[in-house]
Amino acid sequence: MTEYEVETGQASKRHAALVTGSTSGIGFAIALELAKNGFNIAINGTREEDKVKPILSEIKCAGAEVFYVRADVSSSEDRRRIVEELRNRFGRIDVLVNNAGIAPKERRDLLEISEENFDRVIEVNLKGPFFLTQLISKWMIELKQKLAQY
Repeated sequence: MTEYEVETGQASKRHAALVTGSTSGIGFAIALELAKNGFNIAINGTREEDKVKPILSEIKCAGAEVFYVRADVSSSEDRRRIVEELRNRFGRIDVLVNNAGIAPKERRDLLEISEENFDRVIEVNLKGPFFLTQLISKWMIELKQKLAQY
């Protein structure tokens, strides 16, 4: 909720959700269901924007405002940009779904996996969601404190 919405009482009736890794599969299905249940949606992934247009259209047809943030959750700069775009577009965040994830590039036995391959999986599957959750949680606390003031 933006400061203007809090001050004027003109808050959006739709909650806002960010679903990472939502350009296909389970992430897309989660985003679509949230849209059908009254949420505006921020879609996130690493695909080119033109490849995501059909997904955005389908979510819009469910009645949601939707936008795409092309970003890699393993990048601290990209995580900050995701939150900044959410602030600018929706002014609020109510739900975060950390769905982004990758499998190792090379499927190998535990005794043969490379350190580089291991590090990339940890960056995307663990480090990225952890620090994105940290950023979103801080923003949620900030929003709650602003609401409590009015």
